[in-house]
Amino acid sequence: VGVGYDFNEILMTTIADQGGGNYYFLENPEYFADVFEKEFKTARRVAANGIEIRIRLQNGVTLSDGGGYPIKMDGNTAIIRPGDLLSGQKRSFFLTYHVPTSQEQNVSLGDMIIDYRHQGTDQRVEKRGAHSVACVSDSDEVLAGIDKEAWSRQVVKDEYNKMKEKVADAVRSGNKDDAMETISEYESKTRGLNETLSSAEVAENLDEDVSELKQQVEETFTGAPAAVIQKQKKESKAMQFESYRIRRDKK
Repeated sequence: VGVGYDFNEILMTTIADQGGGNYYFLENPEYFADVFEKEFKTARRVAANGIEIRIRLQNGVTLSDGGGYPIKMDGNTAIIRPGDLLSGQKRSFFLTYHVPTSQEQNVSLGDMIIDYRHQGTDQRVEKRGAHSVACVSDSDEVLAGIDKEAWSRQVVKDEYNKMKEKVADAVRSGNKDDAMETISEYESKTRGLNETLSSAEVAENLDEDVSELKQQVEETFTGAPAAVIQKQKKESKAMQFESYRIRRDKK
């Protein structure tokens, strides 16, 4: 739990990841008890713990992002540990792969094995050869093959908050120009794709969420130097925590 504005949120997140737990940002220490009560209730409802996702990569495929969770490599196997799953809970996050594009081909994204413990018993789920992607030369064919609903969720939940993490880093470092440039790059790329895919959810994200984020950055760097420094600390931590929570589907 990070309280106030004078702590390292990246370090706190890393500690939580290594322990399979959760990170919280509290501006006011009065809410400390609420966090402990939530964690206590959560511990009593754990249905699956020690979850470990292993993805066996091959043929030049790499996993560049696992929904914000750390990725550990064991040879050609990527390992992600997303923490516990509660009874009746459903959580989802997005994986980002890099695949070879030197020739047209179908590329397997690798076998997936999920290990976990349920009521003290080891369990395993295996998905072998279930997912692949086609590398083609026709960009129109690529766009036509995109699942618009899935793409919309991926943009709003993952891409936007991944961008927001970069903005938080820039704000923390006092780089307003870098923060605004990061937002503009996301906006330009996403708006260009959405001209073809026409997602109302993505359009709302661009028109509302992105505009609010720009305003948030502008307001952070407005005022006396001492006030700006405090706002940098506050806003960067708030942005990072919100992105952490949403990308990892933390309830």
